[in-house]
Amino acid sequence: MDNEENNSLRVLQWNINGVRSKLQDLIVLCSQEKIDVMLLQETKITPRCSLRIPGYKLFRSDRTDRGGGVLVGVKNTIPADRLSITDHENTSSETTGNWIESSNLVVLNDGRPTRLACPPVSSSAIGVTVVSARGAMQWNWTVCEDPLGSDHIPIIATYVNTGQNVHNEAEVVHRQSVRDARTDWEKFRQEIRISVRNIVESNVTGSEKLDNLVKALWDAAVSAQKPNSSSRGRTGESRSAVRDKVWFDAECVDLWEERTARFRLFRSSGTRQDFLAYKRADARAKKAFRKKRIDGWRERCEGFSSSTSLGELWSIARSFRGESKKRGGDIDRELLVSFADKLAPIFVSKAFHDEVVDEVQNERWRRFSVQEITIALKEIKNKATGEDNIKASFLKNMPKDAIIVMLDIFNEFMESTDIPTSWQVSKVIAIKKPGKDGNHCDHYRPICLLSIVRKLFEKMLLARLDSWANSRNLIPKSQMGFRSGVGTQNCLAKLHSHIQIAWARKKMLGCVFLDVKSAYDNVLVDILCHDLILNGLPKKIGLLLSRLLSERQLNFYWRNRVSLVRRGFKGLPQGSALSPLCYNLYVRELESVVPESCFILQYADDVVVGTSHTDPNEIKQSLSTACKAIQKFLESKGLALSIQKSAFQLFTRKHNPPNITVEWDNAVVQSLTSFKYLGVVFDSKCLWAAQIRNMVSACSKRINFMRAVAGQTWGAHPTIMRVMYITTIRSVLEYGSIVFRTAARSHMIKLYRIQWQCLRICFGLMKSTHTLTVEVLSGICPLELRFVLLAERFLIRASARQPDLWDDIRYLQQTGGRFSLAEPVLALEEIGWSPTDSREDARVNDLIEHMNVDVSLSIWEQLREFPKELWILVANTFVAEMIRKEQLEVARVIYTDGSKTNDGVGVGMWDTATNTIESLSLNRNATSFTAEMMAIKIALLQTMEIPTEH
Repeated sequence: MDNEENNSLRVLQWNINGVRSKLQDLIVLCSQEKIDVMLLQETKITPRCSLRIPGYKLFRSDRTDRGGGVLVGVKNTIPADRLSITDHENTSSETTGNWIESSNLVVLNDGRPTRLACPPVSSSAIGVTVVSARGAMQWNWTVCEDPLGSDHIPIIATYVNTGQNVHNEAEVVHRQSVRDARTDWEKFRQEIRISVRNIVESNVTGSEKLDNLVKALWDAAVSAQKPNSSSRGRTGESRSAVRDKVWFDAECVDLWEERTARFRLFRSSGTRQDFLAYKRADARAKKAFRKKRIDGWRERCEGFSSSTSLGELWSIARSFRGESKKRGGDIDRELLVSFADKLAPIFVSKAFHDEVVDEVQNERWRRFSVQEITIALKEIKNKATGEDNIKASFLKNMPKDAIIVMLDIFNEFMESTDIPTSWQVSKVIAIKKPGKDGNHCDHYRPICLLSIVRKLFEKMLLARLDSWANSRNLIPKSQMGFRSGVGTQNCLAKLHSHIQIAWARKKMLGCVFLDVKSAYDNVLVDILCHDLILNGLPKKIGLLLSRLLSERQLNFYWRNRVSLVRRGFKGLPQGSALSPLCYNLYVRELESVVPESCFILQYADDVVVGTSHTDPNEIKQSLSTACKAIQKFLESKGLALSIQKSAFQLFTRKHNPPNITVEWDNAVVQSLTSFKYLGVVFDSKCLWAAQIRNMVSACSKRINFMRAVAGQTWGAHPTIMRVMYITTIRSVLEYGSIVFRTAARSHMIKLYRIQWQCLRICFGLMKSTHTLTVEVLSGICPLELRFVLLAERFLIRASARQPDLWDDIRYLQQTGGRFSLAEPVLALEEIGWSPTDSREDARVNDLIEHMNVDVSLSIWEQLREFPKELWILVANTFVAEMIRKEQLEVARVIYTDGSKTNDGVGVGMWDTATNTIESLSLNRNATSFTAEMMAIKIALLQTMEIPTEH
């Protein structure tokens, strides 16, 4: 049982007055109070009604007339069975009292009323708890502080076997928690301003100053917690701890506490006026909770994507339902040692010891600016905290003074190349992989939690490092992982174009999908830093990178406490923002070792090498040579290929394809007829039947989840269901459509039916409703047209980011080859669009990148004092006042506009400095957003004196 560590048993007794209407509150109450056994009366359900309470075995006795009824719920971890007892229909209290006395039972009630009544009728203690006299002294009896909408108050009885008080605060250590919903952010900022002044006056520097600031952030957050008027012991704690943070906000907390306060006032006074005030507060709270839950679910749905796992969807839905998150089984203590040895092996650190000399100040590596830390603060996500417990919300709500102090600290770290010891500590938790039994350390994956303050610094450093790497063209075009403007879709499209070109040339294409063993965990940081310095990275930055990436203390947690402490020197730290880019830089020369007869595609550590030829032996020879060269290069970097997890696939239209085996190191790579690459199943003839089956299987489970949510009051609204379909199911159907959209109609119709089925569920339509009617009513584009639209958008983006793909497209157009992007290309040509001149786009991008923008936070600080709905009204006044005070000289004012009407789409630009007016008409299908962006581009071209027609 959950309370076996305390050697206790917790029992809930409640006349619930309808279990279905209060099921959510019941689940929350049981989760918060860790109830082992529940005894419910007046359940008001019939025998035909199904009921499930997660984690409990239910024993029911229902009535056919929907009245009365009792239910006993026992935790699944407690053995329980049904007993037959004699029916008793005598309701006389005198008979009940005689039975208690004759059976030598003890009443635990202390006289507090358990039933509410509107005065002048008095409340009564109709709920009676009786136990045997033998164990009566080991029971604690109390009532909850909130009846949760029932006319009876829940009763909680706790049995302590050892005679100890389970609520002895001296023996139970509670970790102080800080909740965003309960934080008074204005008070938080005031506290920080006072602390920052003391930090500045203390004249401490570097790590000590950061430690003081972190402590000030935590103390201010604790001090800014709103008082919890309902916290009277365990049963009075606010249930917000188990509510989903998205919807149970500060307003909900206030309403909850107001209702609790009104209830207490009524219990102390017993007047009719206070009773009615409590009922009004209860009605307001229920109405607000219902609306907040619906709005919160809508907000969550908008944030879902195809990458949101089904398990995560169920977990979020259960949290909205009121269930606590299920904890995975803890790793065995002995396995944890093996797990730690694998993650942090015994390794002699080859520290980076290059002497740091005074270098010429490079403009790219100047001191961090306010603009950079402001952008980084916007990008940082509110994820789990590291050992310092500092949340991202603390940093986002810092006042200007604290931001400036933190910026100075970061600049000190840049100058001294020293980092605080607190940044070296990371919290490591072992999570069991899906479908594994947990009997081996390989069945677990690590979750590494770093300091949020460190992540903020890394994001600022990452922007500089990425800009530096791009300016020197260090990362090859074949690497598309974690790079701006390219992604998995580009990899898929490029691989598919290689296949189509090979077939257009009457050749076969052979590909080896390579697996790099624990790529990130085996990077040698000293080799990485030396290589970057040889390519022009300042030595100070190289030393800073070395200390950030290689000096780590890993605290392995077991059962919520630190069990092992290891030092890690090898590999890139998980959770670090720098790790993906550093890996790309580490293996940047991989493309150069591949023979010219082969091509290579990379998405981080997912590598594909391929070649085309009419002779199978040539394919075998070329791929074997390429794999040996790749293996040799990786070994020089401390990495290795896993032949067992690598695979070879031959793409050909022949009915009897030749048998080709690729081998190196005296091992043969497994040959497959289909392989899942970046989430898309490529079959040997690109017929896509396997991919469609895979998508149908994945979507069927998500449709089942949609049906479950449709049965909840907070998720059944058609608009919310529509949003959920778009984010969780249609996104799955869309992924990879640029390559598989040419599949046979008999395959594609399966995907179209999924959309029709989902829309019928969303809007409650009958199965006989016409499919076109379903899509018109829902405002959802047919998938066939949607796939074309996505392909067109992809081609437009690829024209600037992946020009070699357009070279492949032009070749296939000339040879008459069949390819998936043929129809979208024709559609773009029909509207007069052609690939843009990438040189002019590069000049515009270069202008934007090198703009010297001075960011002032004064307006933001003033806006915080006003409600959000007034920001638009007062912002212009603040800007005008700032210009007047600071006497800003505007060198050039350019006005831009873009609009869309029934007649067409147009853009306009007026340069006040030269009195130049430019206008341009766009295609009728363009959006107003596109028009606005085009107007801004024309303005940028005007500043560079480039003609608009370019």
